[in-house]
Amino acid sequence: MTPTLRNPPAASPYEKVFTGRAFLICLLGSFGVVFAVNFTMAYLAVTTFNGVDTKSAYQTGLTYGTELTAAAEQAARGWKVDVGVARAPGAPGLAKVSALFNDRDGKPISGLTVTARLEHPSNEFLDRAAVLAEDIPGRFSGMFEQAKDGGWTLVISGERNGQLLFKSRNRIILGQ
Repeated sequence: MTPTLRNPPAASPYEKVFTGRAFLICLLGSFGVVFAVNFTMAYLAVTTFNGVDTKSAYQTGLTYGTELTAAAEQAARGWKVDVGVARAPGAPGLAKVSALFNDRDGKPISGLTVTARLEHPSNEFLDRAAVLAEDIPGRFSGMFEQAKDGGWTLVISGERNGQLLFKSRNRIILGQ
């Protein structure tokens, strides 16, 4: 007895067939979802990053208590420090920084070693530093060379006899 081959039963009119078109739609839809999620996550990462980073979180954590104490001591002194950065006229790439130190009574504070640092938010090779000289009692000035336009963090430090008495970090925009 030889087996007989039968034709498969005909598809009912209600049965759906998975075609090449349906496969293409599923494939494109899947990749579309992946791309949409990736672009959304990248956008959120870039727009919410505040620029804070540290080389060693462990070391930063160890010094946190010391920094809190120093900040409290600085606040207790009540110093008022006005800082300004402006382009030097007629000298491209130069920026003049000045800091006016006054005590809580408005009297100038002299005899400090004042340093200023321009820190670029994403490229430490662009950072610039300057030691500020005392022009008149309480006013310290200096120049940053090759300072590019853009957003910066200006760090001002004031020391006396090797002891840090004042430190501030300020966001500035440097332009022409």
